Amino acid sequence: MKLMVFSHKNWVGVSRLPFALKQAGFEVGVVCPAGSYLSSTNYADYKLTYELAARREEIYKTLQRAFRDWLPDFVIPGDDPALWFLHNASARAAEIIDAPYLTAIGLSLCNPELRCTLERKTALGAIADTLGI
Repeated sequence: MKLMVFSHKNWVGVSRLPFALKQAGFEVGVVCPAGSYLSSTNYADYKLTYELAARREEIYKTLQRAFRDWLPDFVIPGDDPALWFLHNASARAAEIIDAPYLTAIGLSLCNPELRCTLERKTALGAIADTLGI
């Protein structure tokens, strides 16, 4: 199975994810800003970078290219901006992402109706309380 880590922030923690995924037997791709910690991983089978200052449309094009070139089965958002970016890409799907790739994005994201719950920590905490977590 091919997993693609998509990140927009330069965080050390997410840069360690490709190693763990490779150890678990997955093929790993990364899409991230050039020069980020994640971009320097040696554990990616596929790597595509974009400039951190890139406009939104350029990042969409980079994601589209990654989907076309590498065909991931699942996308792991590496940070909150990447998660919200994927939600936005999913909502604008017809404009920016080809239909076959929407399956991978859809499997990778939570139900869009729950997005506002995830954005508000108090609402997420209330759900956790009801589940006994």
